[in-house]
Amino acid sequence: MKALFEYTQYPMDRETSMLFVALAMAGPEQEERAERAATELCAEGNFLPNILTKRLQVMGEILKFEVSHRVQLFLMQLVNSPGDISLYCYALWAIHKRTGNAEVKFDDFVNFFHGFPDASEMSRAWDAQKIKHFKIAGRRGFSDNFVDAFDLYEAEYNGELK
Repeated sequence: MKALFEYTQYPMDRETSMLFVALAMAGPEQEERAERAATELCAEGNFLPNILTKRLQVMGEILKFEVSHRVQLFLMQLVNSPGDISLYCYALWAIHKRTGNAEVKFDDFVNFFHGFPDASEMSRAWDAQKIKHFKIAGRRGFSDNFVDAFDLYEAEYNGELK
């Protein structure tokens, strides 16, 4: 499966660009501040930030990697749906695999994303990750969405999925 950073990327809008630059310039020493801001967004009951946070937590436990708070805060601004969250989470895992880093930091993130997929590209990515049926090691798929099958990521990455 292609990660989002392999799709056509478009320039960010002004608001997103401003946040991107602020987070890039903030540096790693601002992780605590980004964590507080992300926690506040979740505490306000915002739906998508809470989904993103929980999904990253579960993925991190299963797939053994972490995502910096600056990246999380940026994605909270960028995503528009639970599907977007799933696609970006898969992209974060792909960045983790390609860099070999235990934590996807903002610098890693910007090395892969130089712009972001528009709605049309997000739709293409969503359709491309759909699976009709798969079988690996005697296990049958339980989801129509590859991005929801965390336990298959490694097998897919290693070319073991049929």
